[in-house]
Amino acid sequence: PDHADSVGALYIQTRLQRELFGAQPLVVANENSQEHTADYVERTTSYVVALFGAFGPGFNSPARPKDKIYYLAGDVNFGRAMKKILLRDGVADRIIGSILSLTGSRPL
Repeated sequence: PDHADSVGALYIQTRLQRELFGAQPLVVANENSQEHTADYVERTTSYVVALFGAFGPGFNSPARPKDKIYYLAGDVNFGRAMKKILLRDGVADRIIGSILSLTGSRPL
């Protein structure tokens, strides 16, 4: 929404896609016209390219071979409750499997 000129239109499209087809949006590109000039522009326009479909855990990024993909991570503390969940049978392995499925096993 930060890069959308018409949040209302984006909302309507997203809602129709979800209700009619069960589709979710996947933003594959976005930019603002300010990015194309070094001069300050008071009023800009934005571009959002969104795909609508079923992008479940098995879906991987539609990246092209020449694209560079970066995964950034940081420290997160979920407290003791998360530790207890991760120690349950198979939970950690399922989470790892989901992450590797989404990232195509590409390194961090």
